[in-house]
Amino acid sequence: MIKLFKILKLFFWPILLTITQFILITLFTLLFNYKYINGLKVEYPKLNQTEINLKFEEISNTEEYIYELSDYLNNNGTIIVIITLILLLPFILKTYNKLKSSNIKKLEFNKYLKIIVFSILLSIGLNIIMYLINSLIPITNRYDDIKALFYTIIPTGIIGPILEEYIFRGIIFNKLKTFNNSKKSIVLATIIFSIMHFELSQIIYTLVVGFYLTYIYFKTNNITVPTIAHITINTTTIILLPLILNTNIYTIVGILILIILSFYQMFSIKQK
Repeated sequence: MIKLFKILKLFFWPILLTITQFILITLFTLLFNYKYINGLKVEYPKLNQTEINLKFEEISNTEEYIYELSDYLNNNGTIIVIITLILLLPFILKTYNKLKSSNIKKLEFNKYLKIIVFSILLSIGLNIIMYLINSLIPITNRYDDIKALFYTIIPTGIIGPILEEYIFRGIIFNKLKTFNNSKKSIVLATIIFSIMHFELSQIIYTLVVGFYLTYIYFKTNNITVPTIAHITINTTTIILLPLILNTNIYTIVGILILIILSFYQMFSIKQK
């Protein structure tokens, strides 16, 4: 019971991250609505405030408004994530510095290069598998009309992974190791990472990625290693994946086969 309570306490950090982002999104939504209402006042100068509010209430239920709000939040996504980083990172780093191991393994450049290549292949391979599964059994619209959304590179491709690595690997995994053995800690950290991504349709993807990132942190005690891997995985999904999935099925399957063969070759060389 005590151990369960300790595990539940670890959800504080990812929940804090979620709540912070939710509050900022809410504030930006209120700002958008304020500007929108002022625009209605200019467009309909003869209407009083009550009539303007009714007009806005009517408009706010339309698809056009939802699209404009979504576009506004997407365009300000980088600002929202930067503010989140500024607000939370000092507290996250303070906690991480208390928990981190003193036995940090420094990697040579060629090792980082291997991790980057492996992360690219893993990202593409996993997404292709999920895409093929979704083609047979539709469980998500994630892969419908997929496009390279370059405006998400900074918030989703870079800043997001930095925050998540310090939270999930730097704090949660290190804290788990204080009352569990290493194997249990890796499994629990992976499950918590997957749960906090709130995507049931992507459960396989988040479990595999979560395990990979936790494992390479466990082997090195170097937070830079999973951070680089996580950034690589996310930016690959943003930039390269749309280019691949917008080709034909034969090309997609062919790339998956090449990735599987590459992994097989990597592990064969490592065993030798």
